[in-house]
Amino acid sequence: MRIDIITLFPEMFAPVLGESIIGRAQKSGAVEIHTHQLRDYALDKHRRVDDTPYGGGMGMLMKAEPIALCFEAICAEVGARPHFVYMSPQGKTLRQQRLRELAEATENICILCGHYEGVDQRVLDRYIDEEISIGDYVLTGVLYRGEPLWRSARISAVHQARRVARHGGAGDPAQRSPSKHRKMAA
Repeated sequence: MRIDIITLFPEMFAPVLGESIIGRAQKSGAVEIHTHQLRDYALDKHRRVDDTPYGGGMGMLMKAEPIALCFEAICAEVGARPHFVYMSPQGKTLRQQRLRELAEATENICILCGHYEGVDQRVLDRYIDEEISIGDYVLTGVLYRGEPLWRSARISAVHQARRVARHGGAGDPAQRSPSKHRKMAA
């Protein structure tokens, strides 16, 4: 099986994928994993892969063009169209049964790692076969001015419900705990 990963941070994958069970699987030839730097497919001299949403709204989206160029290069390298998965909080939660199904049904999988506020809708409509979520949490947990740096409707709703339950409706972290959160917001 071949797995291609499209990401803005390929250097984060090498230490994890080279160790333990996955590392042994690669050494034995059972699986072949390739990471691809999305910025290498950007069209401008600054290698930008993000843009503001055309319909307005907060945040930035991953551009369609670099993703399409990268995926098409992978298709040409593999010689076939891999099953294309977008890791997204809006996707179905990943379960062991789905992993078994993918392993049995597909020889090549390409994974697009989400970033920013999401992906240009044209990519989802034309290229993505399936959206998968790994659960209702934020891995980096970075706060900026008291709010998660990366936000999604699904995760934000979960966090807001937890805030209300813990703090009796005080939604603004700066109002709840002056010492800790005001320092972080400053």
